[in-house]
Amino acid sequence: AISGEGAGVVILGNDIHDIACAQGQSSSPLENHGIYIDDDGSYDVGWNVIERITGGNGLQIYTNGGFSTVTNNVAFRHNVIDGVGKHGINLADGSGANIRVYDNLVENTQYSGLRFNTVNLSGARIWSNTFYNTSIAGAGSAYGAVSNDWNLPAGSVSFVNNIFYTASGKTYVGGDGGLSGSEGAWTNNLWFNGTDAVPVFATASVHADPKFVAAGTDFHLATGSPAIGTGATTTSTLVKDDLYDTVRKSAVDIGAIAKTN
Repeated sequence: AISGEGAGVVILGNDIHDIACAQGQSSSPLENHGIYIDDDGSYDVGWNVIERITGGNGLQIYTNGGFSTVTNNVAFRHNVIDGVGKHGINLADGSGANIRVYDNLVENTQYSGLRFNTVNLSGARIWSNTFYNTSIAGAGSAYGAVSNDWNLPAGSVSFVNNIFYTASGKTYVGGDGGLSGSEGAWTNNLWFNGTDAVPVFATASVHADPKFVAAGTDFHLATGSPAIGTGATTTSTLVKDDLYDTVRKSAVDIGAIAKTN
């Protein structure tokens, strides 16, 4: 739907839908994405609904090297990504410094909810997202709710206050490179429905049903949810509200969407 590069790029408030495979593209049919950032610049991508992207990833960074070898300064925030033929959010080759992924709802992905394939990452923040029904087509641990297929630098990314809710029979963590904790801090995340154990390197984890108001249709946290008020307050430097513009309270809720009023 949208592809390119530039400084000061703002992509806000769009409904991007029904992106399928290009005719005759049988050799690599999953390369038609919702939004594709392909070179360095600065980007604010928010308040978009990206749905029924059967031809590829929902949001992608992949540096083609037209002007640079690394893509920096990208915010993916306040987006709904629903029904993806590949990965929900793909931080691929050349994804570099100052990547911010927060307040996104990523649901119903055939492969990973979030995937890494970069050796250039630095200072990335994966904060306050909800990943639901991920890795539907994943086999074994090939694609987890979050996957890594290359060598992430040590200390390159932090994962705070996210919900990882896998499809039935699928794993939390996957990929050729896997994840070990050396890539950065994992704290105050909620894990549910995976066949593997909660990663041993994750701290202050919640391992329980998040108790959405209606899983699959209403992702507000219902009364009694273990995600209510159990998040880390460190995210307040970036995350001021939730997906629906509800101001975050001092007792921080885990996930993209706060408790229903």
